[in-house]
Amino acid sequence: MANVSVEEWNQVLGTLGQLQQELTAAQHQIQAGQQAFANLQAQIQAQIPPVAISRKVKLFADLGTYKGERAKFREWWVKMKMWVQAYTAALAANMDKCLAVWS
Repeated sequence: MANVSVEEWNQVLGTLGQLQQELTAAQHQIQAGQQAFANLQAQIQAQIPPVAISRKVKLFADLGTYKGERAKFREWWVKMKMWVQAYTAALAANMDKCLAVWS
């Protein structure tokens, strides 16, 4: 191991201190950027009007409930799956989809 003079150690320590300051400044810039992004995202979300349907658009007629006829089940089930797909936006959660089928 080579002998390192006190001056060289002081220079290395000075460089490390400078790098720590630059790292701290970069971290603050990242935090500021993240905060600015969050603020911008909140502003954009505030400008988006809530989804409001002024009139109901029927893509499929109401299928009603399954009446227990074995021969008609397959047809009802295919139509029910298509109905759920058509109204995916209104039935965002899986529980909503299940309730639509069960009710």
